[in-house]
Amino acid sequence: MDIDIQNSLDRHEVLRKLPEINEIENKNIRENVIDAFINLCPDYFWSVPASSSGNYHPKDHRDSRGLWLHTKRAFTEYQRLAPSFYHQKRIDKNELDYGRAAILLHDIFKYGWPKQNHTTKKPH
Repeated sequence: MDIDIQNSLDRHEVLRKLPEINEIENKNIRENVIDAFINLCPDYFWSVPASSSGNYHPKDHRDSRGLWLHTKRAFTEYQRLAPSFYHQKRIDKNELDYGRAAILLHDIFKYGWPKQNHTTKKPH
C-alpha cells in the first residue's frame, strides 16, 4: 500500500475519537499517547480496514474505519482483563497504564510509515 498521508488531528479531536486515552491514569503516559496520535499517527489509521488480508478480523473490522474500531475493541478487552492481573499482583499501576498505552498504539503503523514528505520525524 502506497501511503502519502500525515495526521491532521489536534488534541481535542484525538480525545473525541479515542476517549479511552483518558483511562490512562499516569499523566506522563497519557500525554505521550496523545502526542503520538497527534504527531505520529497517519491519517489512514482512522479510515482503513484492520485486516490487510481480508482475514482474521470480524467483518466490521474489515470495513472502512476497521482499524480504529479494532483498536477501541482491543482496548475494551484489555480493560476487562487487566484488573485481574493487577489484583493478583502480577502487574502494578504503572504497568496497567503501559498496557493501556500499548493497546491503543499497537497498530498505528499497520500499513507502514507515510512517505517522507510528512511533517513528523521518523525515529532513528
